[in-house]
Amino acid sequence: MMGAKQYLQQARWLDNTVNAKLEQIERLRSLVEKITVEYTGDVKVTASHENDQLALVVAKIMELEKDINTDIDKLVDLKAEINSTLALMTNDAYRLILTMRYINCLPWWQISYDLQSDMRWVYRMHKKALKEFEKVLI
Repeated sequence: MMGAKQYLQQARWLDNTVNAKLEQIERLRSLVEKITVEYTGDVKVTASHENDQLALVVAKIMELEKDINTDIDKLVDLKAEINSTLALMTNDAYRLILTMRYINCLPWWQISYDLQSDMRWVYRMHKKALKEFEKVLI
């Protein structure tokens, strides 16, 4: 059985996966621009080679975009499921900390700043929140 933290971390991991794929698409688009710039230059190169490279990169971009859409659908469903479970928690502070960390994917320092609390308090509350969430999850 998956623990509370592992269950919640699924959303962070999936969110990070989507972001990594988006960055990969940006790099591939930059590569496409380089290929087309080189192709339009004065150097005489076989057009089919350049077109093949371009087609491969565009195909990879399309494949990644399809993967991202699938991942985003999973992420939306997972976050909705987590939000429904979080709604069952009775302590608002616990629910807020878990939402900020696992749904909004905020770093610890940002949570501490937003809640105007020191990091140790946030860590303690997070630990307690996970224990309560574990009870709701079962």
